[in-house]
Amino acid sequence: MLLLVVYGTGVGLAAGVRSHDVSTMLPQMLGASVAQWPAVAVLAGLATLAVGALPRLAQLAWAPLVVFLLIRIIGQILQLGQTVLDLSPFIAVPKLPGTAMTWTPIGWLCLIAAALTAAGLAALRRRDLDLR
Repeated sequence: MLLLVVYGTGVGLAAGVRSHDVSTMLPQMLGASVAQWPAVAVLAGLATLAVGALPRLAQLAWAPLVVFLLIRIIGQILQLGQTVLDLSPFIAVPKLPGTAMTWTPIGWLCLIAAALTAAGLAALRRRDLDLR
């Protein structure tokens, strides 16, 4: 979350200085950046689940990031179907600041992230790790 705030602040300041309108650009870019957080949280939840459920294959925690990035970057170029494109949580996030903020996908992504994280933490508890 901190990196998203720092990124959004930097982009907002740069765009604001360039357009001579920091008071408008900073909140817009900061909001657009922070709106990505639920998608990032889904990735973190998947990583937690991978490490908790498959400790010997913990490096697989990076696989969803690679898949989602490939879908995002080359999915439309390869003309993949919308069903495949919708697999990436980054597709569901509103494209701010160019579109209106829609809270439904943000809410769903937060619920999915919470469920994945809870499942991952439960899997970690079953392991023989001392988490105290």
